[in-house]
This record gives sequence, structure tokens and C-alpha cells, in this order.
Amino acid sequence: MRAVRMTAPGVLEPVEVAVPTAGPGEVLLRVGAVGACHSDLHILDAPRGTFPVPMTLGHEIAGTVDQVGPGVAGWSTGDRTAVYGIIGCGHCRACLRGLENQ
Repeated sequence: MRAVRMTAPGVLEPVEVAVPTAGPGEVLLRVGAVGACHSDLHILDAPRGTFPVPMTLGHEIAGTVDQVGPGVAGWSTGDRTAVYGIIGCGHCRACLRGLENQ
């Protein structure tokens, strides 16, 4: 599949990468759109060695479920979805109030 990857600080290149498969408890999305935000720009501008390369940027994703892995319930091939990319600690005051992004 096609991807645009950061191959060095400040360097983006279109490349072909292997299509992953959905493992247990996972779904694989066919990406329809992805947003690049200020976080991606900070990663691009970071000094060499700060982030591993190559790295595929873009964590604001919308797409269609392409594969459903074993043990997944509630999702079917063809379902449209968006990825909620915020993972909080689950313990602080903001997380306990459902405000993981804070």
C-alpha cells in the first residue's frame, strides 16, 4: 500500500509498505482520509534521533473497516469510522471526567 513516511527529520517520501493484517482484537482500516496537524509538524522539525524513522505520520484518520480480526465484536467489514487517537492515563481527574485530551 502507499504511504507517505518521514525517512529523516524534515524529509517526507511516498513509499510502498506491506499491508498489515488485523490481529486478535483488532480491525484494519482502509484509510479514506488523514489529517496532518501541528503534532506532525513538530515531529518533522524534531532533531535527529528524537523519533524513530521511518515513521508514517498522521493520527487523524477516517476510513472503512477492511478486515476484522478474531475476537472483535461490533465491527463489520465496510463499516465507516474515524479513529479517536487520544489515549489518556485513565486515572487523572481529566481522564475520570472523560476529558482525556486535557
